[in-house]
Amino acid sequence: MMPLTSQEEMVRRLLIDRRLSFEQHHVFDLGKRGRLSVDFLVVFGPGIVLECTSCSTKRGKALSEIRRRSAFINYRFQLLKTAFPGLICGALIEAPNEDQAKLASELTQILTFSNFNARGEEELREALSVIQAGHDN
Repeated sequence: MMPLTSQEEMVRRLLIDRRLSFEQHHVFDLGKRGRLSVDFLVVFGPGIVLECTSCSTKRGKALSEIRRRSAFINYRFQLLKTAFPGLICGALIEAPNEDQAKLASELTQILTFSNFNARGEEELREALSVIQAGHDN
């Protein structure tokens, strides 16, 4: 079992605070496509997959790295949604040294298979609240 990053530890605490059942480093069996590990699988509704990444290098370089990582996350979300169409996928992607409006725009364009994107703990908290509220109705 891999240890959690500080970002993943923050997500873990947030999920515990919200009293959500979850499995960290969950592995999905995708049949012929193999197996795919995700940072978190939240056992709520149809299931929520959370992928986390952060890059704190200097401005400009971080955005380039985040684009690359986001494209890979999007590919992983596409594989998961093909196998499990009802699955909710979300990404927590932090780049504190980048322009946050530009980062949000880039993430929206790249993460086409993501149901939500968060650039920090507060946005992740809000996204989970919306999902929980929508499921309760």
